[in-house]
Amino acid sequence: MDELIQNDSMEIDVNESVLIAASRASIDALERTKYKTEEWKDVTSCSVCCQEFTTGEEIRKMPCFRAHIFHIGCIEKWLTVSHTCPQCRYPMPTE
Repeated sequence: MDELIQNDSMEIDVNESVLIAASRASIDALERTKYKTEEWKDVTSCSVCCQEFTTGEEIRKMPCFRAHIFHIGCIEKWLTVSHTCPQCRYPMPTE
C-alpha cells in the first residue's frame, strides 16, 4: 500500500504537443463537393462541430484514405491550427 501511495505522488513528465498549421495552399487545394445522403450513408455530421450535414450543402474532402468530409469553415479553421485530419491524423503539408 505504501508503494502505491508513493507512486501516486510521483510527477509525470509529459511533453507538450506543438500544433503546426497546414499550408494555405494545401487547405485551398482540398476538394469541394456537395453533400449527398446516398453517397455518404455512414457520415451524417461534421466531426469538428458535430452538426448534421444537409443534402446539397457544400463540403470539403480531406485527401486521407477514407476521404473524411467536413463543413468548409470547420475544416479550414481546424487546419489553420493543426495540420492533421481530425479523424485519422492524416498529415497535410505544412509551410
